[in-house]
Amino acid sequence: MNLSSVRRAAFGATLAAAGLVTSACQDDTANYLEPTNQRAYNFLLLREATNLPRGSSVMTRQFTSSTVINGTVELRALEQLAEGKFYQVWLATETSNKLSNFLPLDGARLLITNTDTTISPEGDFVPNVDTLLDAAGVGTSRFNYSAPSTVGPGVIARLSVGPLPVPAGTGRLSVLVTVDSNAAAPTPPDSQGTNVKLWARNIVPAAPAAPVAPATNTTTTATVAMSFGNLNTLGTTYVYAASGRGQGALLNDDIMEVYDTLLARPPIGYYYQVHLASRDTNQTFNWRDTISLAPLTAPNFTTSLFEADVQKVADVVQEAPVQLIYAAGTRIDGDTVTGLQTSGNRFRGQSNFFVTLENKHGVAAMAPTIILNGVFPQPIRFRE
Repeated sequence: MNLSSVRRAAFGATLAAAGLVTSACQDDTANYLEPTNQRAYNFLLLREATNLPRGSSVMTRQFTSSTVINGTVELRALEQLAEGKFYQVWLATETSNKLSNFLPLDGARLLITNTDTTISPEGDFVPNVDTLLDAAGVGTSRFNYSAPSTVGPGVIARLSVGPLPVPAGTGRLSVLVTVDSNAAAPTPPDSQGTNVKLWARNIVPAAPAAPVAPATNTTTTATVAMSFGNLNTLGTTYVYAASGRGQGALLNDDIMEVYDTLLARPPIGYYYQVHLASRDTNQTFNWRDTISLAPLTAPNFTTSLFEADVQKVADVVQEAPVQLIYAAGTRIDGDTVTGLQTSGNRFRGQSNFFVTLENKHGVAAMAPTIILNGVFPQPIRFRE
């Protein structure tokens, strides 16, 4: 090695040493006094999806009056809608996969209840049933409800219906649910069921057999579970099945980044939204302190997926053959969110990160349909 080479090597070593010294003095670098200056606390998002919009039709048919049916239509986990909007229940005749003869399914009674289950000091589950609506007669086929502050997954709408005439020939009866805003003249679906949110097809029980003993009666019952998604009687019907997973991290106390994968595409009229939730001291969810943030975005954190139900708003949205959102992301700047801490760990007191499925006509509050649930570790929840 000649002298010039030695000088170059010495000069390079001096620059490297200077770089280390400079790096050690930067605020975002770990040092002896701050060994974990750049903190990152990770958590997983797991699929929950135990409270999707759903329902059932239970109809009975008697031998002595086999031309009519009676029964109950029950709907669960329906989000409260904004003022002026309502759920409309229809009865339709289906022939050769085409719907027709749409009639509002007014019932003898419409009962909407909310069951909020608590735990007693002895450890027993105690259901508290609150009646939100109890109506009868004309108009019961359309409804909304005023939800109490504790509204959650326990909302049930039960419509008692009948007698309904059994269609002649090969015709079948179907129950359909839409969202509307014109109480005087709600708009029925088209012949393929476009814009139907929930449906139960072929609800008529088989004809009862003749009774063996005189002066007796026989009865048949048909229970049909409702499907939730996009109905298309002449094409491909999309039944929503919740899927997905994800992971997130709190970075240096004020930034939270979350990535989701393989989410099922929302049905028409729905979208994914993210929320933060805190718990009371008894570890139950405090819904009143839930912070609703924004619709889910693509992994670039800027492209909204609000219209992903009807448009391919980003390359991560797949329309066929499987309807999926391959990837999504959320970035939260704790300094810009009202309700978070203003210093230190901005997310202190928050316990969960939720991805929910929301109705586009719903109220400005978190829906009870939780798809993904991320439980924060203690360093996020309690660290100052």
